[in-house]
Amino acid sequence: MDNKVWLTDEQIEAIVSILTKQCDRIEDRNQNSNVEYPDLYDELYYTGRRHSDTGAVYAGFTETTEIPGMKVYRIKYGHGLWQPELHSDTAVIQLYNSGAGKILESSEIRNKCKQYNYVGSQKKYGAIQFWTSPKGHLTKAELVEFDEKGSEVNRTSLYKYNAEAIPFVA
Repeated sequence: MDNKVWLTDEQIEAIVSILTKQCDRIEDRNQNSNVEYPDLYDELYYTGRRHSDTGAVYAGFTETTEIPGMKVYRIKYGHGLWQPELHSDTAVIQLYNSGAGKILESSEIRNKCKQYNYVGSQKKYGAIQFWTSPKGHLTKAELVEFDEKGSEVNRTSLYKYNAEAIPFVA
């Protein structure tokens, strides 16, 4: 499926902006113990995650988050975990961190694919998988597309951090 059917450039920009902002706040919190971000934590997204960085990233996606042409829902899945689910007229997108390898093959995803990814469906289900550095910096985000059975069929890069080399002076 063409990327433009999934997400508009505006939507991609808004989603990546939220991911980047949340990761920047995590990185800042990790480097400056005196900086407090009380809204970096969201009770539902931290349930079962013990204040992980994934929960902090998800906290940027609430029902009031503005993404052009999309609505954000908090959904419960698995064993009491919560995550954001983004809906538009053409897509249903869930967010997953880089450690979600087995989760991307879960019954949750297979069920969503069966519900949305059949031939002729007006909406398609996919995931945005994101990677962070050990300090919390967003390094990469990809749109993951699945077929009707939940098998991954395509990945499209939405964001990749390009670090500038710092010259070493001897």
